[in-house]
Amino acid sequence: MMVKKNLKILTNKKLIIFDLDGVIINSKKNMFLAWSSVRYELKTKISFKKYFTFIGLPFYQILNKINFEKNYEKAHFFYNKAAIKNQNKIKLYPGAKKIVNELYKKRTICLVTSKSKIRTKKILKKFNLKFNYIFCPEDFTPFKPNPKIIINLKNKLNLNLSEIVYIGDMPIDQKFAKRAGVDFIHASYGYGKQVKLKNRIHDLKELNNKIFKT
Repeated sequence: MMVKKNLKILTNKKLIIFDLDGVIINSKKNMFLAWSSVRYELKTKISFKKYFTFIGLPFYQILNKINFEKNYEKAHFFYNKAAIKNQNKIKLYPGAKKIVNELYKKRTICLVTSKSKIRTKKILKKFNLKFNYIFCPEDFTPFKPNPKIIINLKNKLNLNLSEIVYIGDMPIDQKFAKRAGVDFIHASYGYGKQVKLKNRIHDLKELNNKIFKT
């Protein structure tokens, strides 16, 4: 199978970094139920639509954007509790398990997600997904789009920036890759429909074909 010109940037990548929500998993229903719990418990009228506008940022930054940061501790508690309770609402995107586990055997792969560490670990365990490195907001401050995570990994693994690619779905992901100076592939099937790029995939099966059948 020939490689589409717009995905030639995958050639010779030694480190492949993934976002989680909107790339590996579809968790929108789970997030809706979690935010609904916050709305009920804390008596706020802030809609899920408004909350979801800032998905991709760490939870505390989203609350800051929607002027609800003073309720962070309680909101975080109720959100996490409901998200874990409704974990069965999270679905893998088609091809996710195959691409992640194949890459884990043959490349170095990393997960950078704005989800909390406890929920991230539960999700990875549920779907039996393995990564060489996992980074959540508890690991780095400031978090993405600050490029510190990528730069630190580059130095640790003694790589060139040209040997790294980041795969995400939101504008913040694109900004994250740009600030770090690495290539970016847009997961156009995810939540960030406003991102318009030539370097994009329409599903994870397409990514699998480009990496392992070229």
